[in-house]
Amino acid sequence: LTVLLPGPPGPLGGGDLPRVLAMAAWRGRSLASAALLLAAALQALVSLSANFVGAPRPAAAPTLRPSRGAASASPAKAAAERRLSRTARRAEDLSSLKVADLKEKCKAQGISITTSMKKADLIRELEAAFAKDAPTEGDEEDLNKFTVGRLRERCDSLGLSSAGKKADLVARIEEAAEGDGASDEVEEEEEEEEEEKPLPAKSAKAKKGGKAAAAVPAAFEVDETVEGYFEKEEQWYEAKVLQYLGGGKYNAVWVDDRGKGDEAQTLGPGFIRKRLADVDRAGPFLAGEAVEGYLEEGQQWHPGIIQENHHDGSFRVLWDEDATEHTLVAKDMKKIAPRLELLDLGPGLRMKATINSIRDFGAFVDVGAVREGLLHMSNIKQTTRPMNAPAFDVGERVTAYFDDDMRWHPGTIDSMNGDGRFNIRWDGGGDDAEVFACEVKGIKLQDERRLPFKVGDRVDVWVAKVEERAGRFSVSMFEGGRRGPTKQRDYSAFESMDPTVSVTGIIRRVLDMGFVVEIQAPTGARETGFVHLSQIRDHRVENVAEYGRVGDEVDVRVLIVDVKGEKMSLSMRPIY
Repeated sequence: LTVLLPGPPGPLGGGDLPRVLAMAAWRGRSLASAALLLAAALQALVSLSANFVGAPRPAAAPTLRPSRGAASASPAKAAAERRLSRTARRAEDLSSLKVADLKEKCKAQGISITTSMKKADLIRELEAAFAKDAPTEGDEEDLNKFTVGRLRERCDSLGLSSAGKKADLVARIEEAAEGDGASDEVEEEEEEEEEEKPLPAKSAKAKKGGKAAAAVPAAFEVDETVEGYFEKEEQWYEAKVLQYLGGGKYNAVWVDDRGKGDEAQTLGPGFIRKRLADVDRAGPFLAGEAVEGYLEEGQQWHPGIIQENHHDGSFRVLWDEDATEHTLVAKDMKKIAPRLELLDLGPGLRMKATINSIRDFGAFVDVGAVREGLLHMSNIKQTTRPMNAPAFDVGERVTAYFDDDMRWHPGTIDSMNGDGRFNIRWDGGGDDAEVFACEVKGIKLQDERRLPFKVGDRVDVWVAKVEERAGRFSVSMFEGGRRGPTKQRDYSAFESMDPTVSVTGIIRRVLDMGFVVEIQAPTGARETGFVHLSQIRDHRVENVAEYGRVGDEVDVRVLIVDVKGEKMSLSMRPIY
């Protein structure tokens, strides 16, 4: 045939037929493969019948394929040869699979199957789908039109990861395709060598000294009701686990199959999680639970799903956003679960809380309820500070002296400068606020008590009080939700102070009704007193904040000292 029949241009010419039949002699070990090759041969003969009459006879037999380094006579023809070779290999692979595996591949390709279909029927349907996947001559694949199942099947066949969303799968396949053309010549040479010599026998045992990959333990039990991600609607729905396939993949069926099909689905990592309603908020972290993880580099929380407990205090988490993995510890994670109503909270209930923000009077925390809770300063445990600790910690709320305007301003310790100074980020400027380096002597804590946490930290709290009508609740760091011990304040040193003499004080808090000002007695004792708005100026004061800010120095006089009641009244009004 090689001598008599010339090779006309086109996808399959007469010159290609001997090579195709030679491949069939070696590769054609199944009916499906033989049928496919026979169809290719018939197509070639039909094409030859249109070119045989009057065709010139070549002087010598054409070569089966160009030698290494020679240019191909037709790139389209070479591409067709590669598609035929890959399709033949696919057919051979399909014939070696079990019926159950073939059905799974059909489902992944979106092929409708029935119980009456035999193995040959399943192979035929898959071959047709594979042929449809292959681009025609001169055309390119539009991977964006593929279903997610077909994209995952393509990734598996190329040895690529099949995890992630549709856009991730398309990107992986396109990246692999870029290097495919460069490797075609090497692939053809390897196929020639394979045709010339028999394949070596596969070893029945692993190479001595080799180490098998660690198996991923199952995170879900058979018959467990979970939540699976339905990509068509981009929603989570309840599903029932049928089988663990290994590698974090499960066979499952939808509990409510309306519009989703009643056949078993394969749910891979990132597409299956514990039911949010079943999550134990106070319990240990479990594989399969949806969580938010905190990353220090971005100082943000990101959603993900725990894939594995390393049993060393760390967990492998798969991010929802980009399907990448990260190792986290328990303190940097919080469980995702339905928000609790205030009716679900009760005094003494122990919970995990995330510090959302810090104020002069305490902190606002997230315990997984419909709104934030208040952790008042009186319910915060004091910390024991090491002797060699720096004067201030990063994240602490302070009042610092600004030389340019010679005033005290509130801010936060941003970082240590390395030369004994601290960098202060002023309030009100957001993340872009200017950072100012300040000496230790020009910095004061906004409250005498140091806080044992910073924004983003996870702490144990107990519900202290729930005010359902007001729509608010408070928590405490003391067991049972009880109020923390209060420090007894001694005002006796201020009783002898002359009410006509002014002393310099510092505004510690600005309230609607006046200022809380800290002053020092002649003995050196320091305490705070209250300046009522009627004692700020001689005239009527409408807005207290217009007359002072936290950290400002003001001149005040001591009016009344109540030692027993532990309070002191001050005035900013001058004496004429």
